[in-house]
Amino acid sequence: MAMRTRKSILVFLFTALLVTGCSSPEEKEAAYLKRGNEYFEAGKFDQARLEYKNAARIRPADPEVAYRMGLVEEATGNFAVAYADFTRAEQQNAGFRPAVLKIAQYRLAAEQFDEVKKRVDAVLATAPDDPGAHALRGALLLNDKDYKSAEKECRFALSKDPANIIAYSILVGLYLTQGDDDKAISVADDGIAHNPKNLSLLLLKSQIYERTNNLPKIAETFAAIFKLAPDEPHYRIVLAIISFRTATALSISP
Repeated sequence: MAMRTRKSILVFLFTALLVTGCSSPEEKEAAYLKRGNEYFEAGKFDQARLEYKNAARIRPADPEVAYRMGLVEEATGNFAVAYADFTRAEQQNAGFRPAVLKIAQYRLAAEQFDEVKKRVDAVLATAPDDPGAHALRGALLLNDKDYKSAEKECRFALSKDPANIIAYSILVGLYLTQGDDDKAISVADDGIAHNPKNLSLLLLKSQIYERTNNLPKIAETFAAIFKLAPDEPHYRIVLAIISFRTATALSISP
């Protein structure tokens, strides 16, 4: 019995060593990336970061690894580190579209419109139907007050990627600029339906209701936000304040 057990162990170890010896660096990296992506989708960001670091040790010059690490840092609120990771990915491969578009988003937030346009044009030169690039072009057109073209770009982006958050956000901003709050809410709701775990469109929706001081709708929206982010004390406090304001308003209404 003891001899059979030892033989089984030896067979297992030999097999494991054989498999490990046959795995190329590319295969090992792919395995780490796959596990990292699974952890990321499950919201287990610490585990995802560890898997991506393991992948980086095998192929440190792969832009996919730097990009994925940037996504983790972005998801955990480390935006400066995320931007550095995206920049490193772009430097490793200027044609790596996911990183190029991420940097364009950050440059858009900083109102560096020339830098955004440069990257959008570069992406569309090689991928003319890229939805992310069209959504960002919509943002540039909105800034130029070309509302018709901005809407067209965003609608095209959504035809290719119905969950494109940037396109929804730009359309919300466009309709708010035009004074059509109902249409802005409708677009925000469509975006939320396609991105049920994303907070940004819910926060945008709350801002729309704040324009008209619609306290019940603000409270309803923040309840949905708190449901997605129950560990964020800021949202709990905001929800409590809004609920108090709503109750007070109802008590003094005629």
